[in-house]
Amino acid sequence: GAKHDVAQQARVLTTLAGTARVRNVRPAGDLVAALRPLIEGRNDELRAEAIRLAGIWKLETFRPAAKAAALDGNASEKMRRAAVDALASFGGDTSKATLSRLSTDGPPSIQSAAIAALCGLDLNAAARLAGESFARLSDETALSEIFTAFLQRQGGAAALAKVLASATRQKHAA
Repeated sequence: GAKHDVAQQARVLTTLAGTARVRNVRPAGDLVAALRPLIEGRNDELRAEAIRLAGIWKLETFRPAAKAAALDGNASEKMRRAAVDALASFGGDTSKATLSRLSTDGPPSIQSAAIAALCGLDLNAAARLAGESFARLSDETALSEIFTAFLQRQGGAAALAKVLASATRQKHAA
């Protein structure tokens, strides 16, 4: 049935994303035309996977859609987190600005996803935002996601430690 088709399509998109990340492979043909109906469609799971894939494939046509979805407070968490991933994949100053904004605004899972995504674009800015978030966030899953993102990145633990040490010194000075 239709539900089975959607699940299968979502799996195919996830597989394509994994292949693109690991082997840097993307299919031939008009990828914008292939993804557009999924990104503009009604199915949240397909939209999320398609927007993530658009970022991995660097299909700039979809950057505005990724930004809009990431900032949309009415969108599902899955959609917003996929859009955050897409923005990280697109990279650049506009993505950095949007991710910085999201790292201090919205639900904890979106803040943590934005900080984790920023680790790949600007490690020091991400560390500064992470340090600020630790004072604000109490969501254990979000905090764990942030720590993991830094630990998985070369120089991440050092960047985070530097920010945290600085915050501790400032607190003691006050």
